[in-house]
Order: sequence, then C-alpha cells, then structure tokens
Amino acid sequence: MYTKPPSTSRHPNISHHDNTPKVFCRVIGLQSEEGRKKNGSVGYANISKRFGSGEDRRHPVCLDGFQSPMSVKASNIELYSEEHELNSTMVAIGRKTFSDTKYVAVLFYHQGGELVKKDQTPVMTGTCARSTGTLDAVELFVKNHKHNAGPAGPIILKLPDLNLAVAFNKAAKGDNVKLAHGALNKKFQRIIRMFPKEQGEQKVMVKYDPHRCWPDKFWTGMEKLGTQRYVAAKLGTYQIYPSSHVENLDALEVLYSDGSGKEDGNVVIEHELYLDYGSEETTSYAKHAVAMKETHRIYPEVLAGVDPHAFWAAILWIGPFIETLEKLQLPNGLLDEWRSIRNGRKKSQKHFKHCRGYYQFDSALLKGPDENWGITSSLNHVTVATDFSVCSYEAVQKSLRSLTTSFVITRTRGQFKGTEIWRYIRGTLLFRQERELQEKRNGKKLTTLESDLLYLTCMKSLGFNEDSKFWKRSTSTHAFQ
Repeated sequence: MYTKPPSTSRHPNISHHDNTPKVFCRVIGLQSEEGRKKNGSVGYANISKRFGSGEDRRHPVCLDGFQSPMSVKASNIELYSEEHELNSTMVAIGRKTFSDTKYVAVLFYHQGGELVKKDQTPVMTGTCARSTGTLDAVELFVKNHKHNAGPAGPIILKLPDLNLAVAFNKAAKGDNVKLAHGALNKKFQRIIRMFPKEQGEQKVMVKYDPHRCWPDKFWTGMEKLGTQRYVAAKLGTYQIYPSSHVENLDALEVLYSDGSGKEDGNVVIEHELYLDYGSEETTSYAKHAVAMKETHRIYPEVLAGVDPHAFWAAILWIGPFIETLEKLQLPNGLLDEWRSIRNGRKKSQKHFKHCRGYYQFDSALLKGPDENWGITSSLNHVTVATDFSVCSYEAVQKSLRSLTTSFVITRTRGQFKGTEIWRYIRGTLLFRQERELQEKRNGKKLTTLESDLLYLTCMKSLGFNEDSKFWKRSTSTHAFQ
C-alpha cells in the first residue's frame, strides 16, 4: 500500500529529465470542429517558444489525451502560475502486488509543492481498481472540500485515470457526461452533483497524472516513445512480465524496441513500468472513452503516446480488448489497426517460449497474466519475476536479430541498479561486447569452449557464481548466438 506520494519526477534516478519551461494551462475558445473537441482540456504550454506575432502569436501546447505538442494561439490559452499547480491534490491507488484484489485510494494534498496532508479510503476489494478507487478518492476529496472550503481560487486535482480526468474536467465546466460502466457511472453521477463547479475566481481543473509510466509531452528522445511502443507491438519486439523490483511488486514491466531507435549507433531496448488492473478494467476503458466521444485516442498509435498504461494493458489483454471494440461504434479503420497488432502478440509469445529453454527457469513461466504469472505468494514473487525478466530480455534480443545487425543495448530504469536483472543485462552485454572485440581482433569466431569461458568471466565480474541459475548457459539452444 502507498505510504508516501508517488514520485513527481518523470523518470527517477536517470539523467534524462524534462527541462522545458512549461506552464499549467487550459485551452479555451477554439472554433474549428477539431478544436472544439479540445476546449476545456488541460495540460502544459511552453510559453518560452513562440510562432508568429501579434494576434497570431502561438505556443506549443500539450493536452491530456491528445497527441502533442500542438500549436495554439496565445488568446486560446488560459495560463496558471506555478504556485497554483504546487497547491494541488494528487490521487494514487495503493496495493501490495499486481495480483492483490485489496487496495486503498489515497489523497495527497500539497501546498507550495510540499505534502501537507494525506487521506485515504478504507481498504476496498474488487475489479476495476484504478477507476473505482479514483472515484472513491474524488468522492472523499469532494466531502473534504465541502467542509473545508478555503478562499476562491483554482482547484487542481490530479488523477491516475485518463478517462475520469477528462470526465471530471468536462463536468466541472457544466457538460453532461456519462460513463459506460453502469455501477461506475452511478457513482460518478452522484459525485458530480457535489463536485466543485467553475464560478467567479474559482477555476476547477482535473489533470491526468499517472504513476510509473508517462505520456509523451514536449520532451524528445527516450521520453517520447509512443510511436516506438506502437511499432514494437506490431512487430512483436516486446515482452510484458511481472516486476521483480521489491518496491514495484504492484507493477508489470515492459521491455520493447522498434529496432530503429538508436543511441551512438546502437539499437536501444526501452524499459518501463506500468500499472495493470486486469481485463475488465482494460475493456471498460475503451467503453468509457467511446461513451464520452473520445474515440480519437483509442487508435493504437495515439493511445501508446497519450496513455501508455492503457496501451500496454490493451496489448496484454488483446483478445478481450478487441472483442469489446467489435461491439462498439467506432470510426472506420480503428478496429483493423488493433487486429493487425494481434499478430505481434503471437510473435512476442513465440519468442518467449523459445527462450524458456535458455536456463532452468521456474515452471511458473508456463503461466500467463490470467493465472497471475504463476506467482502464488510473496515468498516466490521476486524469484519468479526475475526469471520472467531474464527470459523476456532474451526474447526481445532474439526478436530483434532479424530486424537489425546493429549492436543492441538496454536502457534500464535507474531504480533497478544493482538488482539481479540489472546485473544480468550488464553481464550479458559485456559478454557480447568482449566476444565481438575478440572475434574482430582474431579474425575468426570463438569456439564454444572459448565463448563459455568468456561468458563465465563476464558474469563473475557482475557478482554471479556457480550458485546462480544464470551461471551456466544452455548449450542446446545456442543462447546469445
């Protein structure tokens, strides 16, 4: 369960940070057909960058749920100071592990950027934990606000569910909003009757603010990854598996690469965490988006950039997700785009199955998400998840061999430094680098014995020994060749 607020740093412990000057904002008064869909949406404006002059002066703006950035006239951007955003309330859903059906919804109240109060709902049980928990947290927020109303001013609420952030933002403006899920909509309608409305100096803005994995915004490089996620899903050059990190046992991990993203001439495998709440949450997401006329963000490439949590969940539960889409009123071509991704899922699973023979992995690797990945208790969680991590890493490496001859590196998240999977990735990377150098220097390939000895030397340098299952490679599968 959460005991502290989620980090607000986009990528903790790594050197790539968003340093773009940005101001919290809302877009208003757009007149075109496409523009009217964005009116009232909140996000960030980069006011240090401008195009044109006078009445036609524009700034790049990133809005929740829309591919960003976009160019918007200054007169259509409602700006709010940093002080306003620092006085905001953040919602998080806490649970011990990804398979835990018990969870709490937590409110973190900030003033001046500092946490001043925390409140939470009672422990709850059930499916659709993200959307249900978010609604419970907002209901608690509304009750607190009603009894502790301060001076009129902007009310900024940050939610981990994009559908609900959009829904409450619309409701605050007075729009008529309905969710698709009967029980959730009933609760939503009850809450919005009490929800603060915009009046006078009181502005109400609800911001999408997910944890662990973030939508594309102004930044580029490793932090603008929507298209890479989408292409990797189509190609099958990705793996989803339970996290082995002791502080992230409530999350799943993804390793993926589209085979083209290069750093110093090397192909990069990206690594990220995301929070998955099961098949029902995933299929309900699509229903809610369509009910709110937000189908533009259900296109897979768009979703991969604006809501990577929902995208990876849709990939993991691709079967029931597509079955749900088939029953909805969708624009032409949207369903076909998702169907084309299903082949990528099959390829991903095929690569994973092949790599299960590399080591004496736990038999849990025969299980999938519908069986909690074979994790039966907290006692075997990290061990099984580490096996999944290693097999997944090798499966992505294998999937890339037919796409690129470039050297492949993996950009792991900073908090994994020193963990077994981190040491494994670096040990095998060192092995591949040293093997390439020796073969280039000698003008011939290493023998199997020479290769095995080099592997052991490299793995020993990262702290592995004969007690580790990753000490000795399988010779029957020609691993790493």
